[in-house]
Order: sequence, then C-alpha cells, then structure tokens
Amino acid sequence: MTIALLVTGGCSESTAPDITTTTTTSSATTTVLVPPGLETFEIRQVTLVFDDGGRELLVAVADEAPERSQGLMRVTELAGLDGMLFEFDRLTEGGFWMKDTVLPLTLIHFDETGSFVSSVDMEPCTTADCPSYYPAGPYRFALEVVQGTLERLPVRLVLP
Repeated sequence: MTIALLVTGGCSESTAPDITTTTTTSSATTTVLVPPGLETFEIRQVTLVFDDGGRELLVAVADEAPERSQGLMRVTELAGLDGMLFEFDRLTEGGFWMKDTVLPLTLIHFDETGSFVSSVDMEPCTTADCPSYYPAGPYRFALEVVQGTLERLPVRLVLP
C-alpha cells in the first residue's frame, strides 16, 4: 500500500552496541544498524519528494501506543536510521515532548490526506519540566528527523 502525503512547505556516543537488523523484500536484502532501544520497531523505507527530486529515508515506525510513547527517548544516535515515523489510527491533536530525548529534532505533521499541517524544531530536555510542542491543527502522521537533516520541507512523503 502506498500513501502519499502532500506537503507545501529527529549527541553523544552510545556505550551499548548497535543492533543489526536484516530486512528482506522480494527483490533485495538490506542490513540496517538499529540503535539500542529501537530493536523491536518496524523499519521502513519512505521517500521524501522535493520539487527537484526525491530522497529515500529509513525510519523506525511507531504505530502502536507504547512505541509512540517511547519515541526516540534515550536514543543517542540514529545509527543506520534517518528518523522515526509516527502513525496514528485517526486524526489527533496531541503534542510531543522531548523528555529524556537527547537529539535535537525537527517534527513534521501531516493530516489524513497527506497535506502538510505544520513543522517545529524541538530541543532536547532532560528535566521533568519539558515543554510540549503542538501542531497547528489535527494530524495523522508525524515524521521526526534530526535537526538539520532537511534543508527544506518535502513536497510529499511516500510510504510503501
């Protein structure tokens, strides 16, 4: 299934070893280094399409409540991943916070039709009093990448 999300407009070294995950598709086998703590997450390739071309990203997928609650907490490096994709069953307006998240992240929100809702840069927070970052409106998908990964926002996001 392909979902196109149209858009107009997530460090210290880990002391734990990286986990290697092998993903097999009908045409190829890919080995990806997965950071400690994300071993149980589905790994998926998505394509960000810009006006002048596309860029493929490997992301951990957070599509269940426990995964969405964990997010990139305590992850000190993304190893072979480019970010995390949050998928919700329906529109939500919930905010994200950076409690125990040490990487500065950019969060991009998309609604159920794939239209861009908003984006925000989020700063690491290791205290109990972390701010929440809310979207400009309801969203169904959110993509976290490390700040500076994207020079500009994608025109659309294509999911397999």
